[in-house]
Amino acid sequence: MTLSRQKLTVTVILSLVPVLVIFSYIFLHFLVQSARLRAWIQTELGQRTGYEVRIGSLRLSPPLQIVASTIVVSKAGEALFQANRVILVLTPLDLVFRRIHRLSVEKPMVRVNLKDLFKPSERFSPNLSIRTLNIEDGEFVLATGDGESFTVRSIRLSAKNLNLGGKAGVLMNAYLPWLDGDADIQIRGPSEVREAEIYIRQRSPGLLAGILQKKDQAAGVLKVNLKLKEKGDKSYEMDASGNFHEFKVGSEKITGDFKSRLDLDAELKGVGVFAQLSARQFPSKIGGLELSLPAGPATATIAGRYSIPERVLTMQGIKMAAPFGSAEGKGNIILAADPATLNTTLQLHDVSLNVLKQLLPESISSLDFSGMASADLHLSGPFNSLAVKGVAHSQEAKIQGKKFTL
Repeated sequence: MTLSRQKLTVTVILSLVPVLVIFSYIFLHFLVQSARLRAWIQTELGQRTGYEVRIGSLRLSPPLQIVASTIVVSKAGEALFQANRVILVLTPLDLVFRRIHRLSVEKPMVRVNLKDLFKPSERFSPNLSIRTLNIEDGEFVLATGDGESFTVRSIRLSAKNLNLGGKAGVLMNAYLPWLDGDADIQIRGPSEVREAEIYIRQRSPGLLAGILQKKDQAAGVLKVNLKLKEKGDKSYEMDASGNFHEFKVGSEKITGDFKSRLDLDAELKGVGVFAQLSARQFPSKIGGLELSLPAGPATATIAGRYSIPERVLTMQGIKMAAPFGSAEGKGNIILAADPATLNTTLQLHDVSLNVLKQLLPESISSLDFSGMASADLHLSGPFNSLAVKGVAHSQEAKIQGKKFTL
């Protein structure tokens, strides 16, 4: 073959390559949109997973994006996953290594039963990895039994290098609107034990400040370490510890650390609660009560039980210590009410009368008090308008007005 014929052959081949690529893409375009392929995918996924899979439509977008719309995955008539749209971005090299270059999911809803969280996959464990996973405006529902559930909405998630066929860590970011902050969440561990690290950064006031702020410039920071495991009697145990800096809860900013333990029973109806909190400064506002308190560190310990069906936290033991005195008591918080309702009794010891007088009517609190006292208090009502009743006891109290001294 002469040199000229070789050049001609190469020229013809090079000219045919774009044509073949175009025709292949057109073929794939119509193949992806065909009802037959969509039905085959639904049937294949259903047989492999044991779930019922429904896909509203499929289409191919340049360069290699498969777009699936109106996806529903269900079992026994209960929807476990729904999404408006799922976009798979593929590359030829990723297909060789069984990878998805990028998976984007819009407005998904994921429902998980806590009993199934620790169960390994029985039917389908794909040897597949996802380089980048993005979720926009997601909703996660954790079913805890008897129709009760815990829901997190407005989730933004970004995960890198997910391995669906092995033990891989997951790194995600979620916006938490009720805390006005962004959370970096890392989940890892085998099926018997799940561990998570959570880093929440609250946004600075103002839209522009919230967008431009750096991690170390956050208005408030909360760091949490979690460990969740299933015990031999099919109950669950969660240990949590962490710290917070200028973290805003309601109208208060808190700095300190904490540790807690939750024991969830096998019926998924109740949670044993034990928590210890250490703060740099006792809150100056409790519910609707404005208090002027001596500066200094405060500690609190709470032991009790939370009823999941009733959404009531029963505090069987409360202990607090602060510069203004100490307290112990018991009570409950009804979280099913809006706003939450408190019903608690406290016994205060070695408390300055100047602190207690803030709970008295204005006509009496204008007097000067001195000395130490003990008090039995009853706090009740919605958190934003608490009512306080009680009796104080003192053997060294002194009350002084403009024209008298007691």
